Amino acid sequence: MVVSKSDGSSASYRLARSIGILTAPPLMALVATTWMYLYNAELFGDGAGWYWMALAFLTALPVSAYILKMIIPSVRAQGRRGERRLAFIMSVAGYIIGTAICLLRKAPRAVSGLFLSYLASGVLLALVNAVLKFRASGHACGFSGPLVYLARIAEPLPVLVCSVIALPLVYWARLHQGRHSLRELLWGTLVGLTATGLVMLLYM
Repeated sequence: MVVSKSDGSSASYRLARSIGILTAPPLMALVATTWMYLYNAELFGDGAGWYWMALAFLTALPVSAYILKMIIPSVRAQGRRGERRLAFIMSVAGYIIGTAICLLRKAPRAVSGLFLSYLASGVLLALVNAVLKFRASGHACGFSGPLVYLARIAEPLPVLVCSVIALPLVYWARLHQGRHSLRELLWGTLVGLTATGLVMLLYM
């Protein structure tokens, strides 16, 4: 099921677009990392170094794709498709580099587990898209995975309440904008849940 894209000038479309931006994977990484830090700063070891490192590779580097698209002609010419591809590349690059730093520098387990869950989600998402030949939603994946991780690391009840409220809004926004079908959103959510669950089971 795909909901047809609404008029871009309508209030509902603008609301859907705002929800889409606020729940994008890099911003969800910012929320998840900050939530963890505020819940228990000791999860990041002594000081805030690992916190800022997480923000650099999980948020700042992926967000840089939206700046680069405006200055790289070949990406700009591809429009939305080029933007999505570059965002995925920059995100996975951040996950790989960040995970390598965590493992080499012996980061606190909660931090390296967070990076591993993002890396596992990115790899599994790419495999699902390649095998099934359709776009499982990276947006839904990047929203659901961090919430599962937060429920394990922090108090689960507030996380579950936020999930119950926010996930339907994410689905509505993506459907209303015509960005994904319901099947793609469900598959993206399943990828995020599965990849993060496996990391927690095998690593945490």
